Amino acid sequence: MQKEIKASVVVRPGRRITLPKEICVELGIQPGDVLEFTVKDRTLTAKPRKKLALEALGEIRRAFARSGVTEQELQEAGKQVRREIAGSLNEYARNVKPGTSFDEVKDRAWEQAARDKTGRR
Repeated sequence: MQKEIKASVVVRPGRRITLPKEICVELGIQPGDVLEFTVKDRTLTAKPRKKLALEALGEIRRAFARSGVTEQELQEAGKQVRREIAGSLNEYARNVKPGTSFDEVKDRAWEQAARDKTGRR
């Protein structure tokens, strides 16, 4: 059974509250952390966003486990796609002078790709 902590807090001017230290310690809440509040059936629930992110990560891991795709396979597929994209852009970014900004190279590559696709020169 999980530990239950009950506390009362006072709503101060500006609707401010101070979370009790024991609750912050239990949940790992630090100054600057973001809490997500939910109201359902007149009950207020607060969850630290990092906990929500960890729950989402857990769900992603469970989905991968169900799919049969391994993390290694996913990483390899991602690397392959990046290589293919880099190869395509490299084709369009030929004759670029050293010192040219990435944005300029990208813009030139997109312009050339658009010309190639539309048949315009």
